[in-house]
Amino acid sequence: MHWILLTAIGALANAAFVLLWKYYSPRADIMALMAFNNIISGVVVLGYMVGVQKMKLVLEADFIIGAMAMAVCSGLILIFFSLAVKTGPVSYVNPIFSGILNTGVVVFGILIFAEKISLLSGAGILAVLAGSTMIALG
Repeated sequence: MHWILLTAIGALANAAFVLLWKYYSPRADIMALMAFNNIISGVVVLGYMVGVQKMKLVLEADFIIGAMAMAVCSGLILIFFSLAVKTGPVSYVNPIFSGILNTGVVVFGILIFAEKISLLSGAGILAVLAGSTMIALG
């Protein structure tokens, strides 16, 4: 599949996740919901990786450290995003979250991986920030 289609499918899955999270967060303990979500997600991804992609799991030190760092980041994302969605309107929280996320990824991509962006891409980043700010201001 083309990366744009894969991106769109992932984004739509994320939209469904956010809406489900908003729906269930007032009805369940946030930490229990987060823990259960991570367990099920881990099983699904591991099943896909080993079953569909026929990959062998190699547990090297670098892999384990990276997985632990990603797990901490994932936990922090879910904790803070959950609290934001629980207390704020999802129609504001998610666009602001996404705008900051997208801008942060671009900036870190430039700083850490020496990725290059064009003038048009830079203008797009500013548009995302402006749009997120306008949403935040209501």
